[in-house]
Amino acid sequence: MLYWIFLGAFSILFISILYFRKELKTVKEKKKIDYFGSFFLITGLITLILLLSEGPFWGWVSPMNISLYAVCPILFILFFYSQTKIKQPIIIYSACKSMVFITGLIAFFISFGCYFSLCYFIFSSDWRK
Repeated sequence: MLYWIFLGAFSILFISILYFRKELKTVKEKKKIDYFGSFFLITGLITLILLLSEGPFWGWVSPMNISLYAVCPILFILFFYSQTKIKQPIIIYSACKSMVFITGLIAFFISFGCYFSLCYFIFSSDWRK
């Protein structure tokens, strides 16, 4: 019975797709895919996640983790360097110069930190006793 709740959202989505269909068809601009940047970003994130998730089990100073410590920053540096050399980058660095963007980013991280701090405080076992 829970799926009936989404009926309103799906109907609004369907109506908006029908309404904006003409504008969606008029966009014919070809976009190039940045394969090198995507490769560096994905492999950098995979090494970072692997390092953080498996680090306690492998040992933080194991040869595998030390190699991940070395490879991960190199991949991110190569990603950021590759983004400065192409016409259509994945990350647009000029957006970081906008004070509105920076203020929104700071507000997001503050609210995110407050939310998870509150969740940790509420669900900790010492608080309920």
